[in-house]
Amino acid sequence: MRYSRSSLNSKIRILFLNPPHPLKDALVSQRQIPISLLSAIKGVAKLSKVEIMILDLTCKNDMKKIDSVLSNFSPILCGITTMTYNYISTVKLINYLKSKHPRLKIIVGGIHANIAKEEIFDTSLADYICIGEGEDVLKEFVLNDLQADGLDGIMSRDEKGNVNFRRTENIDDIPPYELIDINNYRDTFFPLLTQRGCVFKCAFCSMGRNLVRFRTEKSVLEELNYLYRNGIRNIFISDDTFNLNLRRAKSLLEKIIKEYGNYFNLMVNLRGNSIDSELAKLLKSAGCKRAFIGVESGSNKILEIIEKGEKTEEMAAGIKELIKRGIETSCSFIIGLPGETSKTVLETIKYAIKLNPDIAVFNVFIPFPGTPIYEDEKKYGIRIHDKKWYLKGVPEKPIVSTADLNPKEIQHHVAMCYKKFYNRQK
Repeated sequence: MRYSRSSLNSKIRILFLNPPHPLKDALVSQRQIPISLLSAIKGVAKLSKVEIMILDLTCKNDMKKIDSVLSNFSPILCGITTMTYNYISTVKLINYLKSKHPRLKIIVGGIHANIAKEEIFDTSLADYICIGEGEDVLKEFVLNDLQADGLDGIMSRDEKGNVNFRRTENIDDIPPYELIDINNYRDTFFPLLTQRGCVFKCAFCSMGRNLVRFRTEKSVLEELNYLYRNGIRNIFISDDTFNLNLRRAKSLLEKIIKEYGNYFNLMVNLRGNSIDSELAKLLKSAGCKRAFIGVESGSNKILEIIEKGEKTEEMAAGIKELIKRGIETSCSFIIGLPGETSKTVLETIKYAIKLNPDIAVFNVFIPFPGTPIYEDEKKYGIRIHDKKWYLKGVPEKPIVSTADLNPKEIQHHVAMCYKKFYNRQK
């Protein structure tokens, strides 16, 4: 069906939904501005023929509210973003919407939609999938009267096949914050993306091997000014690796310091082997309260297997600079990676204690679809006991065995790491 302007009363009404977290007790801890959704709709939000409403179900998972919105707002299109960990929530949401409103067209985007395209249609009643980044794709879809014919970046249920992954070259536009109630997020950290993409090749991650695009400093500072004028102080620079380009990171921090001093409370993701004394000093002066570093393992052998591109001694030097400046440091580790043995786990916990970060998180390895390890478990010497785990929700127990460790042993080692780290002598 092709929609005419008259049938739409000159406005195309679109409802965008951020699915709930699959764990009920995570509603508060996981609540944060749906920045990926806001980024994806930057293009379509500029169209005068469009009226948009956003419901963030991580704030309140209220199906009655959805029913009310569908009845009163009467959208003809619903866009839903999905990650692998919340895919089961997304499927339930899509199928509920279709059961109540079968004429509503649903388009799904996000990481998991791109990784498991065919499965989206097999497990849900979605009509379309946005392949790649949504800014340009959604805008073109609306301008084409919600027809996927001939549009690159849109896969329809009726016309499956290869669709090219679309990337947005210009990512400078500020997210349309006016479409959400920022008061719902004042007690959280506002995500600020200064770049998009990741060049690294970590075998456990689906985000790497990607073209990196940097926002101009001007656009980043304009967004900061918007947040400043709205009384927002807590900012999470949520780039995958803020210090990917060390010179750029330092320059941006210098401008933040010049304009705002240490007004903001900043958090940031950093790569351990690219932290030097000058960066740590600038972060501290800009108001950085916490830095997150993905260390993954204390075994250089495992770091090599997973193609981390870093060595333990390099990361230790960078983390030391942060600690020296009094920046709270959170290091994350993964137990159960390819090559993991009882010996390498001991290396990891000894390394964690030596690093002495304020926070250490020891995660059970969960293989995500689309990652090299997931796609070729034999090559990496592991066994994945449940490759469709995301159709059941987040695994509560390990689902991987290495050549030396079974799931029960991996779970034991995770508990041991926490016990040894947090009972260490300081």
